[in-house]
Amino acid sequence: MNNKLDQNGFFGSTLSNEKTVTPKSLMKILENDASEIESIKFIAPRINSDDFGHFKVRWEFPQYGVKNAR
Repeated sequence: MNNKLDQNGFFGSTLSNEKTVTPKSLMKILENDASEIESIKFIAPRINSDDFGHFKVRWEFPQYGVKNAR
């Protein structure tokens, strides 16, 4: 495991104002943070894929997130 701190002083954190999410995650974001969203863009699924596509959410201000540890 990498125990080094990143530039923000956190383990595996990111600072971004965009995130790609599933439709289910988008619903949760809209319930809690709708006033902070700048734009939402639908990304269509690939042909023959099993998903329903996803969304790219852009916030007005950057948000902290956690990187996948794997």
